[in-house]
Amino acid sequence: MGANLGFFAEDRERDFPELNKCPDCETFFADLNCPLCGKECPEEFRAGNRKPIKQKKHRRPSGNGRVQFVPWYYSAWFIALMMIFVPIVGLILMWNSHWKTHWKVIVTVALVFFYFFGGIIGGVLMNLFYNFNDFEPPINLEISESEYRAACTEADAEAVYRNCNTYKGNYVCMELTVGEISDTYYYDLEDNYGEANVYLCYVQNGDIKLEFFVADYRQENPSRLAVGDKITVCGEVAGEIWTGSSSQRPGIYARFIDLE
Repeated sequence: MGANLGFFAEDRERDFPELNKCPDCETFFADLNCPLCGKECPEEFRAGNRKPIKQKKHRRPSGNGRVQFVPWYYSAWFIALMMIFVPIVGLILMWNSHWKTHWKVIVTVALVFFYFFGGIIGGVLMNLFYNFNDFEPPINLEISESEYRAACTEADAEAVYRNCNTYKGNYVCMELTVGEISDTYYYDLEDNYGEANVYLCYVQNGDIKLEFFVADYRQENPSRLAVGDKITVCGEVAGEIWTGSSSQRPGIYARFIDLE
């Protein structure tokens, strides 16, 4: 009978203690010489002399090896979209999906922290934003009505409109028409809480319509104005201001408003 040629070693660590092993080509064989390279097997690589090889632990994939089809609503991309647009639905789908438990916990905690602290930070920023744009009380109330009216000078509406920042802080007296009711702002004036109604008023100067925001801080006769009212405003030019529902326009902090 011919000599037993043997066989090649596999990629993973494997040993046959009853056979010799070639140190160069790692072939197992029964003879003294390797059937491939022809080299004589060294003493330490012969059967019974080799040290046992430590076998590596190979991780097997979970499951029984069968292909499992995941419903589309349990797909990672769909769950991620739900986390962004409908977080509650995203969390429910994630906890019912095939995701590992530690990932479910990590994503849930991260989502809660994001929306919790995001809501707090957003609320603070919005509060600062609206406080920045709120109208402040116009003048010192220690000035009497007669002194205040005397300090107000008749102003050219077009000049104030086109150079409102230049006129800012000046006391003016202007005739306006109420165009629409804009917003209501609340303020604290010397521990006296009140509200300032904001009106979008205008002056028709030929074909040009000049629009102003009038913040009504009247301490006397604070009745609400109506659209179309002809009024005489005594107040302080506020410069460019704007409200949440309207665009930016020249503004006047009005302490006294007289109806025609």
